[in-house]
Amino acid sequence: MAPISIFTGYSQSAMIAYILSSLVFIILSFINKAIIIKYTPILVSLYLVSSTLIYKLLVSFDYFYYHSHGRGIIYEIALNLIDKKFWFGYRFHSSMNLLNMNIDFNQNLRHILQVSYYSHSIPLWLWLNFGFIGISILSIVLYIALKKLLNNFKNSNQLPSIISLIVSFMIVTSLSWSGWWSIVFLTYAFFVSILLIVLKNNKN
Repeated sequence: MAPISIFTGYSQSAMIAYILSSLVFIILSFINKAIIIKYTPILVSLYLVSSTLIYKLLVSFDYFYYHSHGRGIIYEIALNLIDKKFWFGYRFHSSMNLLNMNIDFNQNLRHILQVSYYSHSIPLWLWLNFGFIGISILSIVLYIALKKLLNNFKNSNQLPSIISLIVSFMIVTSLSWSGWWSIVFLTYAFFVSILLIVLKNNKN
């Protein structure tokens, strides 16, 4: 039922996350667990640090820019703001006001945008708030946390499933983050709960 709900829903991010995480699961099923545990934290941390380059590449494609319900414009504005304060960012939770200020100058954009003025991306949100220095520190913390988490599954067949869940989470939060709304918070709280339950069952 889950695939039917995803592919008949409105969220393109969920569709992309489902397809890619399923492919990741299939591929990882044939890869040695030690390799997965070693390189997954590195790749995830590198993604966070290099995410601005990835978004710049994404918005350079005309199809994405004009068919992403305003996200192309939002990402472009966020990237320009990040370049202006690359090292330290603007301060915690400043991204909404910054995006608002930079969209207000052009009233026509209000008719083009079909999304709110959040960055719609956790990586860009983090970059706006903390800059390169903050992102680097967060990447190190993320690397250590993932390393410890995945080591708990080194003798488990559940490892590909955990990585697929992480990939799905990364894709959705990279394309659909909309702010600290209760429904968004509960979605990510649900994700963390699933990880904790699986981890507990694995130890038992």
